Amino acid sequence: MNDMPTLLPSIFLLVIFFLGYFIQQITGFGAAIFCLPFALLVLPREVFMPAAWLFTGAQSIFILIRQRKKINVRQLMIVLTLAVLFGPISADYLLAHVSEGLIKICLGLFIIVNSAYELHGIYKGKKKKGLRLWHYLYPIGSGALQSAYGIGGPLLIAYLNKTIEDKDALRSTVCGYWAVLNTFLLGKYIVSGQMTSVSAGVCLMLLPAVIAGAIAGGFVLKKLTRELFR
Repeated sequence: MNDMPTLLPSIFLLVIFFLGYFIQQITGFGAAIFCLPFALLVLPREVFMPAAWLFTGAQSIFILIRQRKKINVRQLMIVLTLAVLFGPISADYLLAHVSEGLIKICLGLFIIVNSAYELHGIYKGKKKKGLRLWHYLYPIGSGALQSAYGIGGPLLIAYLNKTIEDKDALRSTVCGYWAVLNTFLLGKYIVSGQMTSVSAGVCLMLLPAVIAGAIAGGFVLKKLTRELFR
């Protein structure tokens, strides 16, 4: 696609991005994974990803400015190190050797199984178990999926939810991750010359919806308890 979306696709995208960043303002993640399947109906992946990186990074920086003292620095350093060192390499392998359809199916199954497991633990009042060695693959997978498709949130949360209890600390640490990783990925995209005028135009078009979604999500967040947030 070499042109901007027409009127109806543009309205569709505005609604989707409003909802996506409404969710992300509450949880600290979720915009890209929500927007991706809908946005790809009218946008190519190469246009969607820089928009997701830009908006998620900018929103995360805004949240960090307000909640920077809540960050779990140790866990942030762990996930960033694993994601930056091994994520892009893994993403190149995924794009070259694994079909996009298979990746979507595997990620969808992981989200369903992991979410069901976590919800069962919440309702049963079970205490979280400690990390296993294989859990450190989650940040690597998050970096790979974020690099390739802009959807690294589920694996990141699956890891951090096992190490951070406090609602604000979890949200702030997630935002620290996005602020650094997405800035890194967007910078690589711009330097490589892959940021087109269409990508920039789509970002400008979607900006009001993203801002409105973030403001609405902020009002809802104030009313959430820790358990409801989980």
